[in-house]
Amino acid sequence: MKQLTIFFDCHGYEIIKNIMLSRELLSKYEVNFIQLNNYVVKGKVFSKNNALDKKDIDILIKSDILILQVIEKDRGYLNNINVIKYCKKNCQIIKIPHYRNSIYSYKTLEGYKDKYELIKNWQLPKKITNLNNQKETVKQIKKEIKKMNSYPYNKNDMDNYIKTQLEEFSRIDSLSDIKMNNFFLNNYKKYRLFQGRSYPSSFFFFELANNKINNIRINQKILFVDNYYAENTSEPIPNYWYKFNNFEFDNIHYVFGHLYVTEYEWYYILLLSNNINILSKEENINYLSKIRNN
Repeated sequence: MKQLTIFFDCHGYEIIKNIMLSRELLSKYEVNFIQLNNYVVKGKVFSKNNALDKKDIDILIKSDILILQVIEKDRGYLNNINVIKYCKKNCQIIKIPHYRNSIYSYKTLEGYKDKYELIKNWQLPKKITNLNNQKETVKQIKKEIKKMNSYPYNKNDMDNYIKTQLEEFSRIDSLSDIKMNNFFLNNYKKYRLFQGRSYPSSFFFFELANNKINNIRINQKILFVDNYYAENTSEPIPNYWYKFNNFEFDNIHYVFGHLYVTEYEWYYILLLSNNINILSKEENINYLSKIRNN
């Protein structure tokens, strides 16, 4: 059986989940995954290495197809050229960048660019005397949301921001052997294609995987399965931004565990937890119970 190897960061998990939905592909290829994060994330197993692990080199040597993350900054032995050198001459190399974009965020509460800036600087916690007073807390959050949506934003600045985001996506896509720019331009208003800035949605990965399968001459198209990928990284799209862009998808929000929350509940959870990246369904359920049962 031929060998298909994916050398990627966390995006690689989503790529694998999708391509392995193709029975035709699985009948022809054994799929291997080399985790880039094992080398680049502090504290991971190979983070102190100055060369690839021998087992990973052996996988590269045997690979017939290598799906490789584009390394945009100099990382020495992890640079694409230093990985590809281990592959056979006839190995098919498919380079894909770490896609990222901020088209779905502009200004959040109090005028900050995203939740990361917000939680470091926001004044809302100081305006709430008792978080356990659900009625007053919700009233104050809704007041801030209304203020955000009624603020007189500069339309030229907003248009320029959108233009910058579209240009950025095009630049990143130019690094890819699997082109996604036309798909992005034609669909970013119809579907939410990114959760947090660095986290494409399940639907984006589905399209990317189908294009990959095409690229390696697999005829069977895969069907979409929503993995609810990276819902913990997103934040609500303010109504003013949703309307300005004429987004067509439903403006609803989920937290980790695919739990539906209203906009004010999302901010309430942030106030209670002081955590912008909750990775526990149980924790989110507990916060929602507290908010909804009072």
